Amino acid sequence: MDVDIIIEDDMPKVFLFLSTLKNEGFDVSPEQARIGFALNEDVPVFDTRSVLRLDLKIARTDDEVRVLENGELDAIEGIPLRVAKPEFILFGKVWFLGDVSDLDDAELLQFNDVQDFINVVLENKDIDMKLLETLVQEKKLMGTLNRLLDLVEKVKIPE
Repeated sequence: MDVDIIIEDDMPKVFLFLSTLKNEGFDVSPEQARIGFALNEDVPVFDTRSVLRLDLKIARTDDEVRVLENGELDAIEGIPLRVAKPEFILFGKVWFLGDVSDLDDAELLQFNDVQDFINVVLENKDIDMKLLETLVQEKKLMGTLNRLLDLVEKVKIPE
């Protein structure tokens, strides 16, 4: 129900993007965005015609900048943008979840980020596991990655 968007730390471009979203029917408050970005928080932007929500974040950490730099160049409606590779999406889910060793599988499956992780793995056959493991090892979260990969195997429907 949401799309996570990491934006280059270039405020004139960010507010041009927000203006474009507003013109396209999204509920945008530039003042709320300014406050959220100043506090380094995600800024939610809602589509007034659906339940879709955009979560906007300014790339300020090395990891966020790395996601942008490694994104695959694409275009939507003629607007060039970088789309995160699946490995970086999965890494983000693992990083956000943190250490999940104290949770059982039933609890884990209640988290949207876990469901997202499972779906991304199942929808992408060419995941570079070495890259994903390298990213996760940097955060010392291999236990979480392994738990999530085990869940993928448990919910996978045989072909």
